[in-house]
Amino acid sequence: MKILHVVDKLNIGGAEKVIADLMNMQYIEGMNVDLLVLLDAGPLAKTLNPKIKIFEMHRESKFSLDTMKKMELIMTTYDIVHIHMRHVFRYVMVAKMIYPFNSKIIFHDHSSNFKIDWKNRLHKYFSKKVDQYILTSQEQSVWVDKFIGLNKNKMVLMENVILKKYNNCFMNTGINELRIILVSNFRRVKNIEFSIRLIRRLIQAYPNMRFDIYGVAVDKKYFHEICELKKKLDLDQYIDIITNQSDIQSVLCKYDLALHCSKHETGPLVLTEYLAYGLPFIAYRTGSVVERVFFYDKEMVIDNFEMERWVAKITNIYEKYNYKSERKKLIDFYKDVYSPKEYIKKCKKIYQTVLDS
Repeated sequence: MKILHVVDKLNIGGAEKVIADLMNMQYIEGMNVDLLVLLDAGPLAKTLNPKIKIFEMHRESKFSLDTMKKMELIMTTYDIVHIHMRHVFRYVMVAKMIYPFNSKIIFHDHSSNFKIDWKNRLHKYFSKKVDQYILTSQEQSVWVDKFIGLNKNKMVLMENVILKKYNNCFMNTGINELRIILVSNFRRVKNIEFSIRLIRRLIQAYPNMRFDIYGVAVDKKYFHEICELKKKLDLDQYIDIITNQSDIQSVLCKYDLALHCSKHETGPLVLTEYLAYGLPFIAYRTGSVVERVFFYDKEMVIDNFEMERWVAKITNIYEKYNYKSERKKLIDFYKDVYSPKEYIKKCKKIYQTVLDS
Protein backbone atom coordinates (compact mmCIF):
# COMPACT_ATOMS: atom_id res chain seq x y z
CA MET A 1 0.00 0.00 0.00
CA LYS A 2 1.58 3.28 -1.16
CA ILE A 3 0.21 6.51 0.34
CA LEU A 4 0.87 10.04 -0.88
CA HIS A 5 -0.11 12.95 1.36
CA VAL A 6 -0.78 16.22 -0.45
CA VAL A 7 -0.72 19.75 0.98
CA ASP A 8 0.38 23.16 -0.26
CA LYS A 9 3.17 23.65 2.30
CA LEU A 10 4.06 22.46 5.81
CA ASN A 11 3.92 25.84 7.50
CA ILE A 12 3.79 26.23 11.27
CA GLY A 13 0.15 25.64 12.16
CA GLY A 14 -2.21 23.19 13.83
CA ALA A 15 -3.36 21.37 10.70
CA GLU A 16 0.19 21.14 9.36
CA LYS A 17 1.31 19.70 12.71
CA VAL A 18 -1.40 17.03 12.39
CA ILE A 19 -0.16 16.12 8.91
CA ALA A 20 3.50 15.87 9.98
CA ASP A 21 2.66 13.81 13.07
CA LEU A 22 0.36 11.51 11.10
CA MET A 23 3.05 10.84 8.50
CA ASN A 24 5.67 10.16 11.17
CA MET A 25 3.30 7.78 12.97
CA GLN A 26 2.62 5.99 9.70
CA TYR A 27 6.33 5.69 8.96
CA ILE A 28 6.99 4.29 12.44
CA GLU A 29 4.27 1.70 11.75
CA GLY A 30 6.15 0.63 8.62
CA MET A 31 3.73 2.18 6.14
CA ASN A 32 4.94 3.33 2.72
CA VAL A 33 4.20 7.06 2.94
CA ASP A 34 5.44 10.12 1.02
CA LEU A 35 4.52 13.79 0.68
CA LEU A 36 3.71 16.07 -2.25
CA VAL A 37 3.65 19.84 -1.67
CA LEU A 38 2.26 22.28 -4.21
CA LEU A 39 4.78 24.96 -3.21
CA ASP A 40 7.92 24.24 -1.19
CA ALA A 41 8.30 21.92 1.78
CA GLY A 42 7.97 24.52 4.56
CA PRO A 43 9.44 24.70 8.09
CA LEU A 44 7.59 21.70 9.56
CA ALA A 45 9.04 19.44 6.87
CA LYS A 46 12.14 19.34 9.07
CA THR A 47 10.15 17.37 11.64
CA LEU A 48 9.41 14.55 9.18
CA ASN A 49 11.47 11.38 9.23
CA PRO A 50 14.29 12.06 6.72
CA LYS A 51 13.45 8.83 4.87
CA ILE A 52 10.03 10.18 3.87
CA LYS A 53 10.25 11.37 0.27
CA ILE A 54 9.04 14.92 -0.45
CA PHE A 55 7.97 16.03 -3.94
CA GLU A 56 8.07 19.84 -4.27
CA MET A 57 6.05 21.25 -7.16
CA HIS A 58 7.14 24.91 -6.70
CA ARG A 59 3.87 25.91 -8.34
CA GLU A 60 3.98 29.49 -9.62
CA SER A 61 0.47 29.61 -11.04
CA LYS A 62 -2.76 27.76 -10.24
CA PHE A 63 -3.34 27.54 -13.98
CA SER A 64 -0.06 25.83 -14.83
CA LEU A 65 -0.87 22.73 -16.88
CA ASP A 66 2.75 21.63 -16.60
CA THR A 67 2.45 21.48 -12.80
CA MET A 68 -0.82 19.55 -13.05
CA LYS A 69 0.74 17.04 -15.43
CA LYS A 70 3.77 16.66 -13.18
CA MET A 71 1.44 15.98 -10.25
CA GLU A 72 -0.54 13.39 -12.21
CA LEU A 73 2.62 11.47 -13.12
CA ILE A 74 3.52 11.22 -9.44
CA MET A 75 0.04 10.54 -8.03
CA THR A 76 -0.72 7.76 -10.47
CA THR A 77 2.09 5.69 -8.89
CA TYR A 78 0.33 5.68 -5.48
CA ASP A 79 -2.59 3.55 -4.29
CA ILE A 80 -4.02 6.30 -2.09
CA VAL A 81 -3.78 10.09 -2.42
CA HIS A 82 -4.53 11.62 0.99
CA ILE A 83 -5.33 15.31 0.48
CA HIS A 84 -5.34 17.97 3.21
CA MET A 85 -6.92 21.47 3.17
CA ARG A 86 -9.95 22.44 1.10
CA HIS A 87 -8.11 24.77 -1.28
CA VAL A 88 -5.59 22.01 -2.02
CA PHE A 89 -8.43 19.53 -2.52
CA ARG A 90 -10.15 21.79 -5.06
CA TYR A 91 -6.92 22.24 -6.97
CA VAL A 92 -6.09 18.53 -7.10
CA MET A 93 -9.61 17.64 -8.20
CA VAL A 94 -9.48 20.20 -11.02
CA ALA A 95 -6.12 18.76 -12.07
CA LYS A 96 -7.61 15.25 -11.96
CA MET A 97 -10.34 16.33 -14.38
CA ILE A 98 -7.68 17.48 -16.85
CA TYR A 99 -5.19 14.67 -16.25
CA PRO A 100 -7.12 11.70 -14.80
CA PHE A 101 -5.45 9.15 -12.53
CA ASN A 102 -6.90 6.06 -10.84
CA SER A 103 -5.55 6.39 -7.30
CA LYS A 104 -8.10 6.32 -4.49
CA ILE A 105 -8.84 9.81 -3.10
CA ILE A 106 -9.15 10.57 0.60
CA PHE A 107 -9.90 14.11 1.74
CA HIS A 108 -8.93 15.10 5.28
CA ASP A 109 -10.89 18.19 6.38
CA HIS A 110 -9.12 20.55 8.81
CA SER A 111 -11.41 23.54 8.25
CA SER A 112 -13.91 25.28 10.51
CA ASN A 113 -15.35 27.30 7.62
CA PHE A 114 -19.04 26.45 7.24
CA LYS A 115 -20.06 29.35 5.02
CA ILE A 116 -22.25 28.80 1.97
CA ASP A 117 -20.08 30.54 -0.62
CA TRP A 118 -18.77 29.64 -4.07
CA LYS A 119 -15.68 27.92 -2.64
CA ASN A 120 -17.71 25.60 -0.47
CA ARG A 121 -20.21 24.99 -3.26
CA LEU A 122 -17.30 23.83 -5.41
CA HIS A 123 -16.05 21.82 -2.45
CA LYS A 124 -19.50 20.18 -2.27
CA TYR A 125 -19.29 19.17 -5.92
CA PHE A 126 -15.86 17.58 -5.59
CA SER A 127 -16.63 15.95 -2.24
CA LYS A 128 -19.14 13.68 -3.97
CA LYS A 129 -16.21 12.18 -5.89
CA VAL A 130 -14.01 11.16 -2.93
CA ASP A 131 -13.56 7.59 -1.76
CA GLN A 132 -13.44 8.71 1.89
CA TYR A 133 -14.00 11.99 3.72
CA ILE A 134 -12.16 12.29 7.05
CA LEU A 135 -13.74 14.66 9.56
CA THR A 136 -11.94 16.09 12.58
CA SER A 137 -14.92 17.33 14.62
CA GLN A 138 -18.59 16.65 15.25
CA GLU A 139 -19.40 20.13 13.94
CA GLN A 140 -17.83 19.23 10.60
CA SER A 141 -19.81 16.00 10.57
CA VAL A 142 -23.11 17.87 10.91
CA TRP A 143 -22.11 20.35 8.17
CA VAL A 144 -20.98 17.66 5.71
CA ASP A 145 -24.15 15.68 6.34
CA LYS A 146 -26.51 18.63 5.88
CA PHE A 147 -24.73 20.79 3.30
CA ILE A 148 -22.83 18.27 1.19
CA GLY A 149 -25.24 15.37 1.69
CA LEU A 150 -22.42 12.86 1.49
CA ASN A 151 -23.15 9.16 1.82
CA LYS A 152 -22.54 8.30 5.49
CA ASN A 153 -20.44 5.29 4.45
CA LYS A 154 -17.92 7.75 3.00
CA MET A 155 -17.69 9.83 6.20
CA VAL A 156 -15.46 8.96 9.14
CA LEU A 157 -14.61 10.96 12.26
CA MET A 158 -10.94 10.93 13.24
CA GLU A 159 -10.18 13.58 15.86
CA ASN A 160 -6.65 14.96 15.84
CA VAL A 161 -3.90 13.63 18.07
CA ILE A 162 -0.26 14.59 18.52
CA LEU A 163 3.00 12.71 18.92
CA LYS A 164 4.44 13.41 22.34
CA LYS A 165 8.16 14.09 21.99
CA TYR A 166 9.46 14.54 25.54
CA ASN A 167 9.19 12.94 28.97
CA ASN A 168 6.76 14.34 31.49
CA CYS A 169 7.95 17.27 33.53
CA PHE A 170 6.34 19.52 36.09
CA MET A 171 7.12 23.02 37.26
CA ASN A 172 5.82 24.32 40.58
CA THR A 173 6.80 27.98 40.56
CA GLY A 174 4.78 29.04 43.59
CA ILE A 175 1.54 30.98 44.05
CA ASN A 176 3.06 34.40 43.29
CA GLU A 177 5.07 33.40 40.20
CA LEU A 178 2.38 32.40 37.75
CA ARG A 179 3.69 31.62 34.25
CA ILE A 180 1.06 31.57 31.47
CA ILE A 181 1.38 30.55 27.82
CA LEU A 182 -0.86 31.11 24.80
CA VAL A 183 -0.07 29.30 21.53
CA SER A 184 -1.88 30.68 18.50
CA ASN A 185 -1.03 32.03 15.09
CA PHE A 186 -2.08 35.66 14.71
CA ARG A 187 -5.54 35.68 13.14
CA ARG A 188 -8.51 37.79 14.29
CA VAL A 189 -10.64 34.77 15.12
CA LYS A 190 -8.03 33.81 17.73
CA ASN A 191 -9.13 36.76 19.89
CA ILE A 192 -5.65 37.35 21.30
CA GLU A 193 -6.55 40.90 22.31
CA PHE A 194 -8.81 39.48 25.02
CA SER A 195 -5.86 37.64 26.57
CA ILE A 196 -3.83 40.88 26.63
CA ARG A 197 -6.56 42.70 28.56
CA LEU A 198 -6.99 39.65 30.80
CA ILE A 199 -3.32 39.76 31.75
CA ARG A 200 -3.62 43.42 32.73
CA ARG A 201 -6.39 42.39 35.15
CA LEU A 202 -4.46 39.34 36.46
CA ILE A 203 -1.44 41.42 37.42
CA GLN A 204 -3.46 42.71 40.36
CA ALA A 205 -3.49 39.19 41.85
CA TYR A 206 -0.14 37.96 40.49
CA PRO A 207 2.23 40.95 40.25
CA ASN A 208 5.23 38.70 39.44
CA MET A 209 3.53 36.82 36.62
CA ARG A 210 4.76 36.33 33.03
CA PHE A 211 2.70 35.77 29.87
CA ASP A 212 4.24 34.42 26.67
CA ILE A 213 2.47 34.30 23.31
CA TYR A 214 3.82 31.89 20.68
CA GLY A 215 2.62 32.17 17.10
CA VAL A 216 3.27 33.13 13.51
CA ALA A 217 2.15 36.54 12.20
CA VAL A 218 -0.19 35.12 9.55
CA ASP A 219 -2.25 38.32 9.60
CA LYS A 220 0.47 40.95 9.84
CA LYS A 221 -1.96 43.82 10.43
CA TYR A 222 -3.54 41.98 13.34
CA PHE A 223 -0.09 41.05 14.69
CA HIS A 224 0.92 44.73 14.78
CA GLU A 225 -2.37 45.63 16.46
CA ILE A 226 -1.62 43.14 19.23
CA CYS A 227 1.89 44.52 19.66
CA GLU A 228 0.50 48.05 19.85
CA LEU A 229 -2.14 47.01 22.39
CA LYS A 230 0.53 45.43 24.59
CA LYS A 231 2.50 48.65 24.46
CA LYS A 232 -0.53 50.89 24.97
CA LEU A 233 -1.51 49.00 28.14
CA ASP A 234 2.07 49.26 29.41
CA LEU A 235 2.51 45.46 29.55
CA ASP A 236 5.89 45.05 27.86
CA GLN A 237 7.52 43.94 31.11
CA TYR A 238 4.89 41.20 31.58
CA ILE A 239 4.30 39.92 28.03
CA ASP A 240 6.65 38.44 25.44
CA ILE A 241 5.66 37.54 21.87
CA ILE A 242 7.70 34.73 20.29
CA THR A 243 7.29 34.14 16.55
CA ASN A 244 10.17 31.77 15.76
CA GLN A 245 9.44 28.71 17.92
CA SER A 246 8.49 25.67 15.82
CA ASP A 247 8.77 23.13 18.66
CA ILE A 248 6.13 24.15 21.18
CA GLN A 249 6.37 20.92 23.14
CA SER A 250 9.94 21.76 24.13
CA VAL A 251 8.80 24.83 26.12
CA LEU A 252 5.57 23.68 27.74
CA CYS A 253 7.22 22.59 30.98
CA LYS A 254 8.17 26.20 31.71
CA TYR A 255 4.54 27.12 32.35
CA ASP A 256 1.90 26.69 35.04
CA LEU A 257 -1.17 27.44 32.94
CA ALA A 258 -2.30 28.01 29.35
CA LEU A 259 -5.00 30.16 27.77
CA HIS A 260 -7.01 29.61 24.60
CA CYS A 261 -9.30 32.51 23.67
CA SER A 262 -10.15 31.63 20.06
CA LYS A 263 -13.80 32.23 19.15
CA HIS A 264 -14.05 29.32 16.73
CA GLU A 265 -12.09 26.07 16.32
CA THR A 266 -12.47 22.49 15.13
CA GLY A 267 -9.81 21.04 17.49
CA PRO A 268 -7.87 22.87 18.64
CA LEU A 269 -4.77 20.70 18.41
CA VAL A 270 -2.63 22.67 20.85
CA LEU A 271 -4.97 21.73 23.70
CA THR A 272 -4.04 18.06 23.24
CA GLU A 273 -0.39 19.09 23.58
CA TYR A 274 -1.21 20.83 26.86
CA LEU A 275 -2.98 17.70 28.09
CA ALA A 276 -0.08 15.46 27.04
CA TYR A 277 2.24 17.39 29.35
CA GLY A 278 -0.20 17.85 32.20
CA LEU A 279 -0.50 21.58 31.60
CA PRO A 280 -3.91 22.89 32.75
CA PHE A 281 -5.66 25.52 30.64
CA ILE A 282 -8.70 27.75 30.39
CA ALA A 283 -10.38 27.64 26.96
CA TYR A 284 -13.41 29.21 25.38
CA ARG A 285 -15.98 26.53 24.59
CA THR A 286 -15.40 25.79 20.92
CA GLY A 287 -14.05 22.69 19.20
CA SER A 288 -14.12 18.93 19.81
CA VAL A 289 -11.19 18.86 22.25
CA VAL A 290 -12.84 21.47 24.46
CA GLU A 291 -16.07 19.47 24.53
CA ARG A 292 -14.21 16.38 25.74
CA VAL A 293 -12.36 18.40 28.37
CA PHE A 294 -15.65 19.97 29.52
CA PHE A 295 -16.91 16.57 30.65
CA TYR A 296 -13.60 15.88 32.39
CA ASP A 297 -13.17 19.18 34.24
CA LYS A 298 -15.76 21.91 33.65
CA GLU A 299 -13.56 24.49 35.38
CA MET A 300 -11.16 24.42 32.40
CA VAL A 301 -13.87 25.54 29.98
CA ILE A 302 -15.81 28.81 29.75
CA ASP A 303 -18.65 29.83 27.43
CA ASN A 304 -18.27 33.60 27.50
CA PHE A 305 -15.68 36.36 27.63
CA GLU A 306 -16.62 37.92 30.97
CA MET A 307 -13.30 39.08 32.39
CA GLU A 308 -14.00 38.36 36.05
CA ARG A 309 -15.17 34.82 35.31
CA TRP A 310 -11.91 34.11 33.50
CA VAL A 311 -9.95 35.53 36.43
CA ALA A 312 -11.87 33.33 38.88
CA LYS A 313 -11.36 30.21 36.78
CA ILE A 314 -7.64 30.90 36.37
CA THR A 315 -7.23 31.23 40.14
CA ASN A 316 -9.17 28.03 40.80
CA ILE A 317 -7.40 25.96 38.14
CA TYR A 318 -3.95 27.26 39.10
CA GLU A 319 -4.47 26.32 42.72
CA LYS A 320 -5.96 22.92 41.85
CA TYR A 321 -3.23 21.90 39.40
CA ASN A 322 -0.35 23.24 41.45
CA TYR A 323 0.25 19.59 42.42
CA LYS A 324 1.95 16.82 40.46
CA SER A 325 -0.83 14.36 41.27
CA GLU A 326 -3.44 16.58 39.60
CA ARG A 327 -1.28 17.21 36.55
CA LYS A 328 -0.69 13.48 36.19
CA LYS A 329 -4.46 13.03 35.94
CA LEU A 330 -4.45 15.31 32.89
CA ILE A 331 -1.74 13.17 31.29
CA ASP A 332 -3.73 10.01 32.01
CA PHE A 333 -6.80 11.65 30.45
CA TYR A 334 -4.74 12.40 27.33
CA LYS A 335 -3.52 8.79 27.13
CA ASP A 336 -7.05 7.44 27.43
CA VAL A 337 -8.71 9.77 24.92
CA TYR A 338 -5.98 10.72 22.45
CA SER A 339 -3.95 7.55 22.01
CA PRO A 340 -1.68 7.75 18.91
CA LYS A 341 -1.83 3.93 18.64
CA GLU A 342 -5.61 3.95 18.33
CA TYR A 343 -5.41 6.88 15.91
CA ILE A 344 -3.07 5.11 13.52
CA LYS A 345 -5.07 1.88 13.81
CA LYS A 346 -8.18 3.77 12.70
CA CYS A 347 -6.26 5.37 9.83
CA LYS A 348 -5.08 1.95 8.61
CA LYS A 349 -8.65 0.68 8.68
CA ILE A 350 -9.79 3.65 6.57
CA TYR A 351 -7.10 2.95 3.97
CA GLN A 352 -7.92 -0.74 3.77
CA THR A 353 -11.65 -0.06 3.47
CA VAL A 354 -10.98 2.35 0.59
CA LEU A 355 -8.73 -0.12 -1.23
CA ASP A 356 -11.27 -2.92 -0.83
CA SER A 357 -14.16 -0.83 -2.15
